[in-house]
Amino acid sequence: MRNVYVVDSGFFIEGINVNISDVYTTSHVEKEIKSYIARIRIESLKSQGLKIVEIDDKDIDNIKKRLNCKNLSDTDISLIALCFKLREKGYNPVLITNDYSLQNIAKILGFEVLGIGSKRIRKVYFPIKYCKNCKIYYSDDEKFCKNCNSKLIIKYI
Repeated sequence: MRNVYVVDSGFFIEGINVNISDVYTTSHVEKEIKSYIARIRIESLKSQGLKIVEIDDKDIDNIKKRLNCKNLSDTDISLIALCFKLREKGYNPVLITNDYSLQNIAKILGFEVLGIGSKRIRKVYFPIKYCKNCKIYYSDDEKFCKNCNSKLIIKYI
């Protein structure tokens, strides 16, 4: 499978200079960029072949349901959706981001991740549901503790 690169807003904000082709991002990322210089970088990369993909809200909602990723924004989830779409087309998506939570979820899902600068996760953490009162772990289907009826929290191990 050929590598393609999926980039988040940090790629444009940090002004990463890389000599790679097959760069993708989402319209969510493009809309998130407010910095004038980062906008110029996007426009420049568009002229060099940057592909901006529209991700449907339906796709974002489907991923939200499948994953327990409340700490990810819709923009972050749009990048995960893009990685899935590219994988389905036979590519190997490599996600370039400085967002630790996004890196973690992408690695759990089996995507290759490159950090921006020194922002790379060293260990993958798995989210699990946990009752802080009873100290009991639960499956993803549960919302409340069976012993004390407290709302379960998400803990990363």
